[in-house]
Amino acid sequence: MQKFDHVTANPSDPGSLIHSNVMKMFKDSDENLWVGSYGGLNLKVKDSHSFQHYTHDPAAKSTTLCYNYVMIINEDYRGNLWFGTNGGGVSRLSKNQRRRAAAGKEPVFLSYYAEPGNMQSLASNVSFAIYEAPDSSLWFGHAGGISRYNHASDTFEHFVSKELPRDLSHRHVYNIFEDSAGRFWAATPGGLNLFTPETGKFKVFLNSPTDPSSLSSDFIVSFFESPRNGFWVTTAAGINQLVSFDSTSLIPSFRRIGIEEGLPAIFVYCMLEDDSQNLWLSANKGLTRISLTEDEPVMQSFFVDDGLQSNEFSQNSAFKAKDGTMFFGGINGYNVFHPDSIRKDNTPPKIAITDFKILNESVEISKNGETPLVKSISETDHIELSYRDDVISFEFSALSYASPHKNRYAYKMNGFDQDWIQSGNRRFATYTNLDPGEYTFRLRGSNSDNIWNEEGTSLAITITPPPWQTWWAYSLYALGCLGLIIGYVQLQLRKERRIREEKMRIQQAKEEERERVRKESSADFHDEAGNIITKIKLFTELAKREANGKGELDLYLNRIDELTKTLSSGMRDFIWVLDPEKDSLYETILRLKDFGNSMYEHSDYRFTAIGPDEIMRHNQLSLLERRSIMLIFKEAMNNCLKYANGSEVQLLAQLENEWLIIQLSDNGKGIDGSNEGYGLKNMQSRAEKISGQLDIESRIGEGTTNRLRLLLG
Repeated sequence: MQKFDHVTANPSDPGSLIHSNVMKMFKDSDENLWVGSYGGLNLKVKDSHSFQHYTHDPAAKSTTLCYNYVMIINEDYRGNLWFGTNGGGVSRLSKNQRRRAAAGKEPVFLSYYAEPGNMQSLASNVSFAIYEAPDSSLWFGHAGGISRYNHASDTFEHFVSKELPRDLSHRHVYNIFEDSAGRFWAATPGGLNLFTPETGKFKVFLNSPTDPSSLSSDFIVSFFESPRNGFWVTTAAGINQLVSFDSTSLIPSFRRIGIEEGLPAIFVYCMLEDDSQNLWLSANKGLTRISLTEDEPVMQSFFVDDGLQSNEFSQNSAFKAKDGTMFFGGINGYNVFHPDSIRKDNTPPKIAITDFKILNESVEISKNGETPLVKSISETDHIELSYRDDVISFEFSALSYASPHKNRYAYKMNGFDQDWIQSGNRRFATYTNLDPGEYTFRLRGSNSDNIWNEEGTSLAITITPPPWQTWWAYSLYALGCLGLIIGYVQLQLRKERRIREEKMRIQQAKEEERERVRKESSADFHDEAGNIITKIKLFTELAKREANGKGELDLYLNRIDELTKTLSSGMRDFIWVLDPEKDSLYETILRLKDFGNSMYEHSDYRFTAIGPDEIMRHNQLSLLERRSIMLIFKEAMNNCLKYANGSEVQLLAQLENEWLIIQLSDNGKGIDGSNEGYGLKNMQSRAEKISGQLDIESRIGEGTTNRLRLLLG
């Protein structure tokens, strides 16, 4: 419950305020209320319901109010009331005269004025402040300096004036105050001034943009101090709390509170403290209550809609009565209230979605499915929309009616918004072009006292996709893509197969051509070379007959005959290698077997061969492999025949998995391992060329074994 009583001028009511522009309220020691305004002085006697008016009468200048623009009111320790005006000097009512006025009789005012050249008169006829110090001295802040009243002589002393500046930063003095530490302060629009008795001058403190502990503004308005909340300075840029003061260097440190901390306005006119130690500030934008905590100040602001006289208040126009009642004056009268009556509504308001729109048109309820709503939007938990619903809007409300314009809202579309959107007191939200999918519109709200319903309300929303974005459409797309991929892969496979087949045909043609050439070359070479060798043998035989036993010539002819036989054998091997019909492993082993039978036929050796097996017909050898195998084992057989002096020779050819093993063994005398002769290096070299492994094992007196291991491709 909030209760701000508003008192203002009513032209039709002679007992109302004389003018609505209220500058000061003050209750005297008899609990009578005095109100200074733009049009004169108002008195409301205790328990009365109407005001008495006092104005300046030029015909009775010496006994009436000195001026009708009353800025400030205060009571001194003797019970005298003082009234400072804006341009007409200062008036005083003695204790007896104010009681006379309270009794309904005409009082006699005593007035004081500024007299040029008279240092015992007021420093100025414009008075902003009247302050009674703890020593009962009475101080006046003027538009031209500071005056101090002398009770004994009933005169004034120019404490600060044009003739006596005392280093005051500005001669417009809005407020004067002596704090609990005995420091004497003066508020001016040109800085905060501290009087230093040692020098008889003022020390000035100003805002420093680089020092956050300095004042927030040079424009100082008023002061306030309490045991609980300390010493405060109000300015044109918020309020400043004195945190510390170095008495040696006379350097103060302040804590600032302004708009960034939550104040609704920066120009703060005055400050009061209630009995619960809350601070109340009047400003150029409403009234604010502040609860100071160790962390951040907690604020609650009030405005004209809450019952205030206006959002604009008057400078230094505040007063707290003995019973805790507060008065704040402004341009449209004054507000009076007890702070205990200004309570927070701590009940979170219910939040409701009140309207749903598509394309800015409210959606009607339809039972037959013509619209998405089948019942009221406030009762709907889920709604299904089409992808064609490009623009959707929600209107909502917090069901708190104390000050509905101060209710606040926040909303978020889960699935679209990353953070909550603070909409202030705006009660609608609009979304455009939401993608098909699942969403949840969430809504929170607060009442006028900033108590939030954090749970709020929510609405699940499904936006259906267009036909080309449905699951079955994507299934068709996937099948189509899969078909394209399969078709592309098959096309590539067919292309690669054609390329392979073409390469195979070309390779086969090449192979067939090579085999044809090899076969023809083999046949041609066989015929040509065989014819020539036959002729050489014939002529050699004829020459041997003609030699008729001639020793040396016969020796040469025999040598020619042997070489011809060797050449003939080598040519047969070469022609055999060229013959493509002999490319199998079977033919190679068979050739070695025939060679061995031929070599050992007329010797003392018994030659035996194990192999070849029929399976070896399926193993093809290259020209190099066939030639190397033939030359390795012809050399081994030749070595055996020449040097072994044995009686048994065996040729073994077998397959072990993918390995070909060929070995030639004899039971001869063996060979010395240090002997590098017998063509062994050539044999090893030929084995290495075909990536084979040739092992020669020999023991003296036991024989020799030549073993070749070759991995078949």
